[in-house]
Amino acid sequence: MQSKTWNRRDFLKWSAAATGALTAAPWAMRPREALPAAKSLPNILFFCTDQQRVDDMSCFGNHYVKTPGADALAVRGVRFTRSYCAFPLCSPSRATHLTSRMAHEVGVNTNGRPLPADIPSLGPLFKEAGYRTAFTGKWHLPNTWPTPDSDEVRGFEVLARKTADGAAGAGKNFRKGRQAETGAEDEDSSAGGPGSANDPLSMSAAIEFIKEDHQQPFLLFVSYLNPHDICGFHETSPQTLHLPIDPSVLPPAPTNLDAPDLGPPKGSGQAPVSAKKQNSELHWSELTWRQQLYHYYDLTAEVDGLIAKVLEALRVAGLDKNTLILYTADHGEMAGSHRRIRKMSLYEEAMKVPFIVAGPGIPSGVTDDTHLVSGLDVLPTLLDFAGIAPPSDARGMSVKPLLDNPKAPWREAVFAALSETAGRMVRTEKHKYNVYNGNVEELFDLEADPGEKKSLVEDPSKAQVLEQHRKLLHDWMEKTKDPFSHPELVKGLRPVSKEAGAAKGGGKAKGDGAEKGAVTGKGGGKAKQAGGVKAKEDGAKAKAALSTE
Repeated sequence: MQSKTWNRRDFLKWSAAATGALTAAPWAMRPREALPAAKSLPNILFFCTDQQRVDDMSCFGNHYVKTPGADALAVRGVRFTRSYCAFPLCSPSRATHLTSRMAHEVGVNTNGRPLPADIPSLGPLFKEAGYRTAFTGKWHLPNTWPTPDSDEVRGFEVLARKTADGAAGAGKNFRKGRQAETGAEDEDSSAGGPGSANDPLSMSAAIEFIKEDHQQPFLLFVSYLNPHDICGFHETSPQTLHLPIDPSVLPPAPTNLDAPDLGPPKGSGQAPVSAKKQNSELHWSELTWRQQLYHYYDLTAEVDGLIAKVLEALRVAGLDKNTLILYTADHGEMAGSHRRIRKMSLYEEAMKVPFIVAGPGIPSGVTDDTHLVSGLDVLPTLLDFAGIAPPSDARGMSVKPLLDNPKAPWREAVFAALSETAGRMVRTEKHKYNVYNGNVEELFDLEADPGEKKSLVEDPSKAQVLEQHRKLLHDWMEKTKDPFSHPELVKGLRPVSKEAGAAKGGGKAKGDGAEKGAVTGKGGGKAKQAGGVKAKEDGAKAKAALSTE
């Protein structure tokens, strides 16, 4: 297939400079470790995009998208390729970033719920340590676009977002620059979703903040909405999206377009509308899937240009040499894999997200294909670079030791949830295990089958691997007091202790709370079936029902 030609004139002019330049809560009084001298504290710049997959960057070898901002960070730092969100939905995933706790532990199992005031989180922890903390962009805990007078973004100064330096037209300029490439008719040059309208304003607010005279170290959290605008693809005309007339310039459909889609089953916690709009009941032609992916890459490139502009402002201000940068996303996008769109899936495309760390003292140009990283690691990592002790019940781990020594001890597995009751995931070195409400299970060998086309649950040679992953997940759910672990929810999973089975919320973990010590099992005996023959019958019925969708 013909390669995509990228001649985005207006957009490249707009971002070229950046590309060249980038070579008092209840817990507030708890004693903490002594901080380093103020002059040695790094600034922190935290980027979070929305609905961006780990491979949606040209530095990942993707030739259908150009991401000079992310690429420049990868050149300057370490890019982790085995990075997973802890919940494939906006608000819950962002809650895991900010607290290093599973979503059910903080009561954010769906969109638009606030963070509890008594849970230690990113902004207050840094503010307590003497940092100036600023936020701009999408919050979604609960409101999407908080204003400076909002009190819901605890620990952060919410920056005013207003038109500056032509920012409001950035998305428009990008789309107009696409016409020369696509040959599409410009039906509405101002078309664009909420991300294209709001992200440039967040960029300008971040740049204005960087330009200020800073007398103390700062934490700047820049949260972009795109490429989330892809959610409106099926409601927008092709002319408005500037899709190519020549289909040969479109990216190919995913190789796992027709892979089985086993979950989550209907009635397992998703809203009724999601079943039709997100799973394999959405019957598009292969051409439509390719067009959707093309537009998705456009939105990714658009938001990358905004990242590049903020990085350029950091360089111009002379702050780049003392600023630690972490770039990730809240979740991915299915984009046709298993004939799914959007998120709310435990498959790789929805679960894997960018995770790049760059800054002073960090090795440059390193790609880490070995270590499993989680969205739970955002808070511990940022705290570690600032010399701030993490909360004792943090579930994640700082990646800083890996940057200093790639052979440092690390975790065996990462975990994720899909709503409070829909499903759970455990990912290990080679395998991934998904379990859904209704006793539906999946086991994949990701080395042999990265597209998750064939589940190995029924493969006798994988029986021990299956039991190992069941035990790993069971132990994690006990540790985090996960209500999903109750035998009535997953009848085929080994029963949990009375204490864990009865728990409905949080509770502090013992010890340092780091996930490093939470997963030590290497095998485990055969799981006890809680439900016997009935559990098997229920599971078979669920699988049969799904196979007809």
